[in-house]
Amino acid sequence: MANRMLDVASLEPLVDQRDVILVTGKGGTGKSTLVAALAALAVRRRGAAVAVEFSAYRRLPDLIAADSGVRVVKIDLDTAVEPALRRLVNIPVLAQAVLRTGWCASSSAPRQPCAR
Repeated sequence: MANRMLDVASLEPLVDQRDVILVTGKGGTGKSTLVAALAALAVRRRGAAVAVEFSAYRRLPDLIAADSGVRVVKIDLDTAVEPALRRLVNIPVLAQAVLRTGWCASSSAPRQPCAR
């Protein structure tokens, strides 16, 4: 697949009409890059922006310059999700297992925990 440049001008109506834009998708699809572009566009068009990263990995600080006018906020998954999951499920051990144990497919062992 050929690399394509993002046409930021096509995002102007979105940034002009929305106060909150949620970007989701599976890993490796360019979510952080899109958020950085949207935030930079929001600063140019609206004067300021906040980019919230709700992820286990910090990517936005590497994509957004400190003096850009974009405030980057990181929400830690364990801190934010675990208490809610504990309340919903009411079983702390299950909440910890869901948050901390991923399963990887392996040719030698069909259900082997992933290293984090």
